[in-house]
Amino acid sequence: QKGLPDLVIYDPVGLIVASAVDPNNNLMKPTMSMYQYNTGENLWPEPLKLLGTIKKYKYCDKGIIVSMDNGQGSQLINIVDLENGQYIFEKSYKISGVTQELALNNGTLYVRTNIEEDFIDMNGGKSILEKNISSSVDQPLLNIRKDQISYTYNPKNKMLYVSDLNLSSQKTF
Repeated sequence: QKGLPDLVIYDPVGLIVASAVDPNNNLMKPTMSMYQYNTGENLWPEPLKLLGTIKKYKYCDKGIIVSMDNGQGSQLINIVDLENGQYIFEKSYKISGVTQELALNNGTLYVRTNIEEDFIDMNGGKSILEKNISSSVDQPLLNIRKDQISYTYNPKNKMLYVSDLNLSSQKTF
């Protein structure tokens, strides 16, 4: 495995190992591979080049959703096909902040960072909202969840938002 091993996932099919961004080495990009348990053989044709250090992940019917920290204050979200080790979406979805939560519901992915909240279409890899909740690093979002309802206060515009994860909807309170 190239790079600094950072994440190990014990998948039923094989051992997934992902490396992290090495701040002392700009030439070595982080990678992710899946290895067969008995032989150690790489199950993918080549290691997947990650777009940053994986901070959160979640399984879905298409593979594994990864939220990668690009080191510039943003997360890049994509799905890795576990059969071939390739990204499902041609372009990763970019969201500002540090990922706090990933939740799947009815074909969408609810994503909450410390400064943004959004719903991503799992078929197209783009936001389903006209405008997501967005704040700044010096004014992080305040959030509380009850079941499938997320209450988020945005100190930047002093608004309280209610997001229904079942309906993939968001409105002001």
